Amino acid sequence: MQSPKQNFALLSLVALISLGSSQMASASSYSFTILENLGAGSQANDINNAGVIVGGITSAQFDSTIPVSWHNGLLTQLPTNGKGGYVTGVNNHGMMVGNVVTPDGKSRQAASWNNGVLNSFGNSITDDYSMASSINDAGQIAGFYYDDKISNSFKIENGKDQALPSLFGRGSLSFAYAINSSGTVVGASYDAQSNTHATVWQNGVPTELASQGINSNASGINDAGEVVGRIDSSAVIWRDGIPTEIYSGYANDINNKGQIVGSGNGGASLWENGNLITLATLIDPAILGNWFLRYAYAINDNGDIVGQAVEKGADPRTSFAFLLTLNTENPPPPDISAVPVPASMPLMLSGLGLLGGILKRKSKA
Repeated sequence: MQSPKQNFALLSLVALISLGSSQMASASSYSFTILENLGAGSQANDINNAGVIVGGITSAQFDSTIPVSWHNGLLTQLPTNGKGGYVTGVNNHGMMVGNVVTPDGKSRQAASWNNGVLNSFGNSITDDYSMASSINDAGQIAGFYYDDKISNSFKIENGKDQALPSLFGRGSLSFAYAINSSGTVVGASYDAQSNTHATVWQNGVPTELASQGINSNASGINDAGEVVGRIDSSAVIWRDGIPTEIYSGYANDINNKGQIVGSGNGGASLWENGNLITLATLIDPAILGNWFLRYAYAINDNGDIVGQAVEKGADPRTSFAFLLTLNTENPPPPDISAVPVPASMPLMLSGLGLLGGILKRKSKA
């Protein structure tokens, strides 16, 4: 019969094993889908909380791209001016933004789509290239345009254009990439040496985000005001303007749960709860097959992720849009070998083994 001390030792061991098991079970798993692409290269740029995905498909007909959306596996080609286009953002009402090729084929104009209806408004901003990058649920749009070969950022609200000045004044480049629910815009400004500086615009006023590097860029922002991007070659999150380097690579997007997607040394990556996860490790290898997940571009509040994949052994210049959907039923068993073991675990287990031996000898005395 075991003594109370032996029972305590055994329960302690069980508790430690249970702790490790709970850490392993906390790893999510994803289903993997290559989105319909009409047999051509494709890219998915954004996904809303209803699962509507937007992007583009390469078109030999237009020598350009076709603006498209995907929902529940269904591909929809969006209207253009007859010469192609591209979609970069979608809000939770299904309103989409991007740009379309002008009828003469010489440039591209910022555009939006609402219920499948095209509104090409770039000509009200410039006769040169323009891009609508992002749209929030209030319908505010952020983007950029070229004027005499200089890129300028803009914000559109209630049909009115607002110029977003560069950190370095008129004549210097700036790019606005994302906008959150409060209308805060993030992007980058270029200095005279062509170095980039992560920039946040609030009420039209630019502020540089802190950086100890040479080049920085802000690519995403959530409704809490957390900003992600990069400083030199490191993915970064800025909270209250203070940067924290999180991994080597790029951070592209952050959702309202604080999950971050981008690319690291192992390809498309997810950062959550302080851990960097290579997304391919969360997919059943039999389903992933010969695909390499290169970049993750966007994540919605459900944890669904879109990005770009290439087929191993095929032409790396041809990439395809993918969707990762969080599994909520019957997840596969965790890969125990991939779970990090706390540095103190072996020592604690050996200590418990020693304690068990001592108790056993005492029980025989």
